Amino acid sequence: MKIKQLQLPLQQLSQRFRACWLYGTSLNSWWLEWAKIVVREQLSGEFSFEKITTSNKSLEVLAASLNNLSLLEATKRAVIYEYTGTLDAAWAKALTQLISTLTEDQFLIIVTNKLEASQRRAKWCLALENLAPLLVVPIWTLEGGELASWLNLELRRRNLVFTKEAASFLLQYTNEDPASIWQILMKLQLLGRDKWSIEAIRQFLEAGSFNLKMLIYALLRRDAAKSLSLLDLAATCEEPLAVLNGIIKELRLLIKLQTTRASGQAFLDILKDNGVWFEHRQLILAHWQQVNLTKLRQLLAAGEKLSRLAKSSSNSIIWQHLHWWCLRLAAL
Repeated sequence: MKIKQLQLPLQQLSQRFRACWLYGTSLNSWWLEWAKIVVREQLSGEFSFEKITTSNKSLEVLAASLNNLSLLEATKRAVIYEYTGTLDAAWAKALTQLISTLTEDQFLIIVTNKLEASQRRAKWCLALENLAPLLVVPIWTLEGGELASWLNLELRRRNLVFTKEAASFLLQYTNEDPASIWQILMKLQLLGRDKWSIEAIRQFLEAGSFNLKMLIYALLRRDAAKSLSLLDLAATCEEPLAVLNGIIKELRLLIKLQTTRASGQAFLDILKDNGVWFEHRQLILAHWQQVNLTKLRQLLAAGEKLSRLAKSSSNSIIWQHLHWWCLRLAAL
């Protein structure tokens, strides 16, 4: 990934360009997903979004989607166009023609697999890269010093200030896993504190050592002992409503995954579309056989009822109800 490319004044993205082309090692690459998020964040205040995934070189459906802005929508129209077909001169010609018709109320985010060396040297590719309304950003996996540069970029994007020691500690703590780093930075941003020392980072990470997803999947394994042990740990560092709402959120996700899978879509594509990556993805795949749609819906209904009751209860009462609910879940 060209770090400098993504340091462009992206707040002016829709004024300077009509389209952005992100290409990487694989459409399933986390880095490609991150780049999409960066671009989308810069457009989200102005544009409504739709995603189209296709291997068809014909861009008629894409053009129709770009023009399909309801009169009731106050925003402009952006389409995330994931192309899985062959990258060649015919595709580039159709894309060039479409980009030439885009107005200031439209924006196209193009996402493809990587380009081979022969494709990058081809005339059609060079012509696309020199197309004035198109920002081209190659994406690849970052390691070592490049990962540290990416972390600094993310800190600036989120208005967070780390000491050099704090940044090094975070890289070590996460084993340089970008998805883990990204999740931690999102939580830090929500706290509203901008300056972080190594001591403050260490304290935050130790206080957040409870792993909610480990609790959820211990419950799905019907491991009551492990579930209650994790719940006891949660009681030392978490608010009960946060734990309850976290479990409810995961149950809703599992129900959505189960329902979408019935449509015939590839499961890994479903996980990607719902932002499920790395450890979270591994947990779901490892426990998928224990996921029963009927039971999940029963548990979700019970959890939502408990959530409504909890709003007028003390923390100690909520913890008691949580223990009961988790034992019920583990017994199913």
